[in-house]
Amino acid sequence: LEDLAFPIAYPDEYKFLKKEANRRYKQADRYVALVKRQIADKLKDDNVPAQIDGRAKHIYSLYKKITRPEINWDFDKIYDLVALRIITDSVADCYKILGAIHSIYRPLPNYIRDYIAAPKPNGYRSIHTSVFGPEARIFEIQIRTYEMHEEAEYGVASHLHYTETKSAGASDEKLSKGTFAKNHQTEFLKQIKEWQSSVGTPEEFLEGLKIEFLDDRIYVFSPKGDIYDLPVGATPVDFAYEVHSRIGDSTKGAKVNSKIVPLDHTLKTRDVVEIISGKVPSPNRSWLDFVKTSKARQHIRSFYRKSDFDKNRSEGEKIVEGELAVLDVKLADITDANLKSALSETSFKTVDDLFASVGEGITTPRQAVKIILGRSFVGETKEKLPEAVKIAQEATVKGMMVQIAPCCNPEKSDKIICYITRGRGLTAHKKGCSNLKSLEKDRLFAYNPWQKELLSKIEVTALNRVGLLRDIADVISDNNVNIEKITNRHISKGQRSKIEITISVSDISDLPVILREIANIADVETVKRVG
Repeated sequence: LEDLAFPIAYPDEYKFLKKEANRRYKQADRYVALVKRQIADKLKDDNVPAQIDGRAKHIYSLYKKITRPEINWDFDKIYDLVALRIITDSVADCYKILGAIHSIYRPLPNYIRDYIAAPKPNGYRSIHTSVFGPEARIFEIQIRTYEMHEEAEYGVASHLHYTETKSAGASDEKLSKGTFAKNHQTEFLKQIKEWQSSVGTPEEFLEGLKIEFLDDRIYVFSPKGDIYDLPVGATPVDFAYEVHSRIGDSTKGAKVNSKIVPLDHTLKTRDVVEIISGKVPSPNRSWLDFVKTSKARQHIRSFYRKSDFDKNRSEGEKIVEGELAVLDVKLADITDANLKSALSETSFKTVDDLFASVGEGITTPRQAVKIILGRSFVGETKEKLPEAVKIAQEATVKGMMVQIAPCCNPEKSDKIICYITRGRGLTAHKKGCSNLKSLEKDRLFAYNPWQKELLSKIEVTALNRVGLLRDIADVISDNNVNIEKITNRHISKGQRSKIEITISVSDISDLPVILREIANIADVETVKRVG
């Protein structure tokens, strides 16, 4: 699929790589034939059965590799443009073949990858080694069993292919037991299911898959010798959550190779990691700045979502009730059926979710009131809603003539309570004006007719990448909102950005829409209103 999409997404790069790769493939044919012959003779002498094939690198895999900073479009630094794949009957034979190859060719230090002892998260198993071959040229060899080859070709359903192959007459020699691989495939699928149930949004789920399965991997050990597979850049906190979420939540410190290290220490392959746990689970929010795995990130977020929910719900409910009180509306006067109906048109499952969103600063009080007092509620509450609510809902107040109440002479910066007069538009009073007590309550509501624009500050944290600021600015611009100020500060050793944006909005209820759209931008982790 990647090879099919590549020429459409990057036509110029595709044409160049295709031409250059084909030229080098032709040059490599003679060399590959020589190496195959030398290895075949050695394995025959050692009485190890094997099938030896040449394997050309997929064009998009070649593109991803050649664009790495350490390679920078230098073909001479790619050792697996054409590789040998050796397939044999058993795991024991795989290691015999590895020893035989290293006896005739010198291996490159740090270029041996044993994915049999430590499979990749998706169940992939093989041994990769790069060696100095004839003419001192470097090339890669992959060694695997027939079963491993079938898994790599057919994926997590490969055991079905084995059954079909065996029923078609394949020998038992090429159908070794698949229990180990199936267990890895099962764990792989369980892990995906676990993430899917714990992540907050589809975007977070997709980002987790990218991190877990497309990044390079490292392999570290517990003090008991258990192997753990983590992405490059992982930290002791990632390791703790990989062992168990309870250990991750209770992490207080860590030792790597028997030495105390900070929790943001970058782990390397073969490190032995020991977690120092506390009695009370208390993950730190700052861990989100450096953890690498989606499992760690989701468990930390989940912990704080649960612990913050009750506090945010209580605070949000008080704020919303205060806004409703200005309109002389009591939350208790709105039936549960009407609340449920209003929420069905939003992403909130319950009214408590709405209150928590207000308390967290994601949803504004005005937006919450608009949701609660939707059109379907006019005349449908236990008590008839005030006339002012109907007028406000129909958005006609902005066109009314406004008079200044001479009793209190309100200014633009004051909190304003407007009174709807019959035939004369609006009369604006200061919120604390004593004359408001003598006016009809059903004609009073909070509205500032001069507040054409309101400054609001948004904070965004995201993975640092090219084009991030442009994407955020596009969302704001598409909503016809001006950016007054923007600052960008790098955190997590430059891997993430914390961006503060001051915008001017004519209607504060537009802000939740902007926040949601920014949250949906690729690589954005959090977005919230901070002022």
